[in-house]
Amino acid sequence: MTPPPTPSPTPPPHNSHSTLPRLLSVLLAGTLTAVSLAQSNTPDELHRVALSEGELARTLRASPVPAVAADPTNRHADDPAAAHFGRWLFFDTRLSSSGGISCSTCHDPAFGFSDEKEVAIGEGVGTFNSPHIWGAGHSRWLFWDGRSETLWNQALGPIENTVEMGSARTAIVQVIARDDDLRAAYDRVFGPFPFSLEEAGALPARATPITGDPQSMSLMLWDMIEASVRESINEVFVNIGKAIAAFERTINPPVAPFDIYVQGIRERDQAKIDALSFSAQRGLKLFMGEARCHFCHSGPLFTDGEFHNTRVPPLDPDTSPHEGRHGALPKLAADGFGAASRWSDDPDGPRAAITEGLLATQELWGQFKTPSLRQVATTAPYMHQGQFPTLRRVVEHYSTFEGALPPGHHAIPDPLLEPLGLSAAQIDDLIAFLRSLEGEVGEELTGPPERPYSAKSLLDQ
Repeated sequence: MTPPPTPSPTPPPHNSHSTLPRLLSVLLAGTLTAVSLAQSNTPDELHRVALSEGELARTLRASPVPAVAADPTNRHADDPAAAHFGRWLFFDTRLSSSGGISCSTCHDPAFGFSDEKEVAIGEGVGTFNSPHIWGAGHSRWLFWDGRSETLWNQALGPIENTVEMGSARTAIVQVIARDDDLRAAYDRVFGPFPFSLEEAGALPARATPITGDPQSMSLMLWDMIEASVRESINEVFVNIGKAIAAFERTINPPVAPFDIYVQGIRERDQAKIDALSFSAQRGLKLFMGEARCHFCHSGPLFTDGEFHNTRVPPLDPDTSPHEGRHGALPKLAADGFGAASRWSDDPDGPRAAITEGLLATQELWGQFKTPSLRQVATTAPYMHQGQFPTLRRVVEHYSTFEGALPPGHHAIPDPLLEPLGLSAAQIDDLIAFLRSLEGEVGEELTGPPERPYSAKSLLDQ
């Protein structure tokens, strides 16, 4: 699915610079210490906080957010009908064991596709904070510990996780078989649904090979199903994940004031530059320079997509720190729905090859994925267990490292993680900049469609 072109809104100026006569503007420029002319590629009449050559280059590379790259492992990734179906499934509570939990329970558009909770709460209480999914289609790794390598694979995990949605793949087959609209949507995207209503009804409702307990009833029921039928069940289950992934790929961050500011620099448009307050501009300069935030939060998504040990203590002080990325790699290797599996549409591709070469080395202990900072102001609380309730507390952590975990025998100190020693004014400026990364969310992302399939998709059959 190809996202629409990035709009170029022009906000009204929020200060008087753009309406002052040229002479007065020049005089003011000489008296304001926080405002100066930019480097030589900005004309004299534009006023903004000065950026060094490196800061300016990093700023320009951070906007706009590009279209999501193709995913060869999912041939339906950019099919509008698949995304429409996936949008319905994303909000459908029938995919859970209780009928009360959906993907949107933990990834609620009202809360920046997160949930305002320290750790996820579904059918039970989870271990990690619900990460927002803005720009998830750009991600190389999914989940805080990176235990999934494709978006469709990630979508499947919570459905059968007992503390998230708590369902089973046979139950998912039955949900679709019993709903004429769901079957019509499935048929449109993936071809004929492989079960009749009677055949689906004959399946045990709680059968799955993913239990964590070799003696569980769910696993015993799964093993009793004929191999060819299990194959068809897995096919339906994978396709549900691929449809949800197609929708999630459309959750690309909207245009934010920061993007308008960058457009203003490129177009030499003062009104667009004024989309960022001078406090936010000072925060941007810190972010791209002295504060070194850009080392991990880089590019248009403001993330390097990799893993770091930020020495944040666990939410419960009586528990040991989680092993993070180190514990995720064995799960990647054992995943039957991985990028190299027979269910992938590109099992010999580069994504599968990269995963096969990963090693669980000592320095990965305690590392968690760098989150995107797009829409970050709406996604509190922060860090992998929601340890920090506000952006201010996050910035204070990096400023002082007061109360931070010491690098233990499992961790190699990160030379980038040195206390920044920020002043109160600098913290305010950084927060102002982080808030400038929030744009307006389109209505097409805030709830399910009227039906699982679009009228156009039926006409195309």
